[in-house]
Amino acid sequence: MAEDAKEAETAEEIAALTADDFFALAFRIFGNQRWEKRKRETNENDFKDAFGVIPETCVKIWEALRTHQNPAFRLQSKRNDKPVGLLFILRFLWRYPTALDLGRFFKVKSENTVKKYIDIWLPRIHSLLKPKLGSFADHQDGLIFVFTVDGTHCRIEEPRPFSTDWSSHKFGGKAAVNYELAICIHKPQLAWVYGPTKPGKYNDVSVFRLKLKEKMEAELPGCRIIGDKGYKGEPDLISLRNEFDPEEIAEFKDRASARHESFNQKLKCFKILSVPFRHGVANHKMAFEAVCVVVMFQIECGGASLFDAYL
Repeated sequence: MAEDAKEAETAEEIAALTADDFFALAFRIFGNQRWEKRKRETNENDFKDAFGVIPETCVKIWEALRTHQNPAFRLQSKRNDKPVGLLFILRFLWRYPTALDLGRFFKVKSENTVKKYIDIWLPRIHSLLKPKLGSFADHQDGLIFVFTVDGTHCRIEEPRPFSTDWSSHKFGGKAAVNYELAICIHKPQLAWVYGPTKPGKYNDVSVFRLKLKEKMEAELPGCRIIGDKGYKGEPDLISLRNEFDPEEIAEFKDRASARHESFNQKLKCFKILSVPFRHGVANHKMAFEAVCVVVMFQIECGGASLFDAYL
């Protein structure tokens, strides 16, 4: 009981923050003390250029970590858990600089300190994925078509020993990993992430059969998802665009698929997912899923958007 009280006391030491708090911190890092006299749009553009998000997204992520139900990831004390840590990891995901360059940006001389920041804050951001996804039951809402599904490839440095299993046709045979994503059709919500898988070994429909097929049958019986031609072979679960679709259905499928691709592109705006990943396949999953978390918060805060598939 005493330990619980002490834990609650230390958790209360972490204050809620505002967008202006993050603006002020960022412009101190930039060395610009006159930011309050500039247009907010100008400040927001500079902030987003540096960290990939708007300050309101930082506020949401900070609050989610401040009130995290898991003590292992919850912000615990003012002395150790400072908002600069959040900006640190966002910069890492957005620009994917070397430890040396990241340290220079934040005026941190020790590369070990830089790596320590990453080791602490990346798992924290990643830990928010499961709560953001929710359960499949949360997304059904009485619909037949519930998700779009698609795979997205991310470049990696060639693993050793060399294997064509990592070869991606999307990158001319260069090494990559693949992730399967499912996105709700009726709301801007990511519902499923699976991977990484080897793009030279598994195509889209074979990845679907590894996990998502069973989960759909168990948790969303009678529901269907929309996929592209790479998902041919599962007509009871995946609806493809075909010549027999009425015009309005064909247009709906096209819009839903384009919307999914828009989400994939938002992920790839983060340089850590658009250049060859240099920290090994084993670490790519956490980085990819952390970016998914950031993009979902960004959409929620209005810093990015997904258009309505039904219009």
